[in-house]
Amino acid sequence: MSALRRVVVRAPGRVTPYLALGAADEDGHHQRATVLQAMDLEETITAERAEGLHLEVDSEGPGEVPRDATNLVLRAAALLREHSGEGHGAALHLHTRVPIAAGLGGGSADAAATLVALHRLWGLDLPVADLRELGRGLDAEVPFAMLGHTMHGHGGELTTVLTHGHWTWLLALPEGSLVAAEVLARHDEIAAAVGREIPERPAVDERVLQALGAGDAQLLGQGLHNDLTSAAFALHGGLEALVEAAEQAGAAGAMVCGSGPAVAVLVEDSVHGQEVEAALRGADLVRECHLLRGSVPGAAILEER
Repeated sequence: MSALRRVVVRAPGRVTPYLALGAADEDGHHQRATVLQAMDLEETITAERAEGLHLEVDSEGPGEVPRDATNLVLRAAALLREHSGEGHGAALHLHTRVPIAAGLGGGSADAAATLVALHRLWGLDLPVADLRELGRGLDAEVPFAMLGHTMHGHGGELTTVLTHGHWTWLLALPEGSLVAAEVLARHDEIAAAVGREIPERPAVDERVLQALGAGDAQLLGQGLHNDLTSAAFALHGGLEALVEAAEQAGAAGAMVCGSGPAVAVLVEDSVHGQEVEAALRGADLVRECHLLRGSVPGAAILEER
């Protein structure tokens, strides 16, 4: 039995330089081919021994994080407790920095950090692969938040993408919000309306993987892709203008991140990012921006005692 009383873990949000959707199955789920890159905007979980499972949340940005059993922190804790077969408890505190409901993987990071923290706090001895598989049952991207860096995902399987150099992203958030399920539904409607054939098995453009391996921001910018872009544009009136303005301001590339409404803007370095940010703020297209480094490690223990 672990003698630890407190464990603190952080896990990263992510950008999605490539997202391709396959045809929906009978349950409405789409195969996905993605490239995911962890960024240095993290979620932090503090877990302390307690009776039962309790959650407190504080956030650095707008939006509401649910405190009930739908929250991925509590779902992850309950799942791990059930899997262990022991009546463990914990008081959990979530400090969230990843913008809420913005398509940046904050919920997956929350679950990843919770599983790592409680696995350590409760003195469990699960193989790392088993812990990741538990996370996958909560959300397909939880294993990525545990691993971090840059990965290529297909059908729930993750493969490391070797990258060269540093990646700098300007994360631009407009006013307003989007609901992921509504964006996906609109994507299906648009595809049906225009008669677009959706592949059974989507694939990542090889140029994107080549650009990452070469450390070529300009080439990666040309290959940025998100199949949900048209749907996000249709549901958020200011999103298309934001992407266009970032490109016109000299970004290597700009794209809606996941289901949005965050826009990931690829820039050469921090100075370039500040110049692009100034242009976006000058056009009154954003409510907040974050200058970030990409391809950082996954969930990590910060403190234990």
